[in-house]
Amino acid sequence: MAYKTNDTIIGDIEQRGIITPCSIEGTFVGQRYVQTTDATATTILTLPITTSPSTGLRFHVNISAIKQDGSSAAYTGGFATATVFYNGTSMVPVNLVAIGFTTTASFGISAAFSMDGNSLVLKVTGLAATVINWVASFEYFTIKV
Repeated sequence: MAYKTNDTIIGDIEQRGIITPCSIEGTFVGQRYVQTTDATATTILTLPITTSPSTGLRFHVNISAIKQDGSSAAYTGGFATATVFYNGTSMVPVNLVAIGFTTTASFGISAAFSMDGNSLVLKVTGLAATVINWVASFEYFTIKV
């Protein structure tokens, strides 16, 4: 069976032990920016998910945050992967993991995935009385079984 991505054949794979083959519907990449000024969770991305039976979404993100006043270096390492699928009735999250940041002096920022109806939502939370600039670089693809 040949698999395609972005209309380019990437190889033939012999199918063993898989009852239903799956197809990848292309890979999409992008970035979103947001600025927070307090400790309120702020949506940086909302991604609607197709509600056709046996459809899934695999989402990878890298989040960076920088204090605008320059008192701290960039805080990066907010790497995470989320997977959800539609089971014919509702969206089912497979793994909406906590997103941790790596830095020499973590200052209490956070980011988290959640579901809102049929959409995957990514929110970031800054600090009280602190302006933080956020960038989320992401890649996702849909899978149909």
